[in-house]
Amino acid sequence: MRLYRALKIIFITAIAYSIIWITEFPCPFRVITGYPCPGCGSAHALNDIVHGRFAMSFIRNPLAIPLVCVLLYALYKELFPAAEKDERNKEKILVKATVIIFILYVLRMIFHSLR
Repeated sequence: MRLYRALKIIFITAIAYSIIWITEFPCPFRVITGYPCPGCGSAHALNDIVHGRFAMSFIRNPLAIPLVCVLLYALYKELFPAAEKDERNKEKILVKATVIIFILYVLRMIFHSLR
C-alpha cells in the first residue's frame, strides 16, 4: 500500500512537472509584480538536476536542490517507515525548511534588484 501511494505521488508530480514544462505557464506573481516568487525557475531547475547540471540548477532556483532532497527523503520515509514516529523532528524540519526558504528568497530578491 505504501509503495502504491509513493508511486502515485511520483506520477502526479511528473504529470504536473510535464504540464508546467510543456506549456511554460507564466508565474502569476511575477506577471503582477515583476519580481520572481520562491518557485520561479523551478521547472527549469528540476530539469537541470535531472540532466546533472547542478550549478545551473542552483542559478535558476536555489531552492530546487533542497526540494529534491526533501522529496527524496519523504519518499524514503513513505517506503521505509521508522519504528518510532517522533512528531518533534517533523516540526523541527518544517521550521528549518521555512527559515531556509525565507533566507534564500530574501537573497534572491536582493540579487534580483541589483540587476
